[in-house]
Amino acid sequence: MTCAEMGGPCDTAITADTQDEMMSKGMAHMEEVHPEMAADIKAMPHDDPKMVEWNQKFQADWASKPEDAPEEDAAPMTAPEEAHEEEEMAS
Repeated sequence: MTCAEMGGPCDTAITADTQDEMMSKGMAHMEEVHPEMAADIKAMPHDDPKMVEWNQKFQADWASKPEDAPEEDAAPMTAPEEAHEEEEMAS
C-alpha cells in the first residue's frame, strides 16, 4: 500500500505481511515524514467517527489487495540514511 492509500499525503510505498504490521509501519512513516499529521492522528480517540471510518476503509483496502501486487508508480520506502546516501551519490 502507499501512504496515500492509507490516508497520508504522499505516494511512498509501504509493505507488510499483516494488517498490524502495515498499520505500525504506516504510523512509523507518518511520524518520520509527516510528524504533524501523525500527532493529530495520535491525539484522536480510537472511537472517533473519523478513526472508525478510516479503520473500516483500511481493513477493506487491505483485504482487497492481492498479496503480490506491485506498487505501480509508488516511490519505494527508504530509510533516511539510504535516501541521503543516494542523494550524495547522484551529486
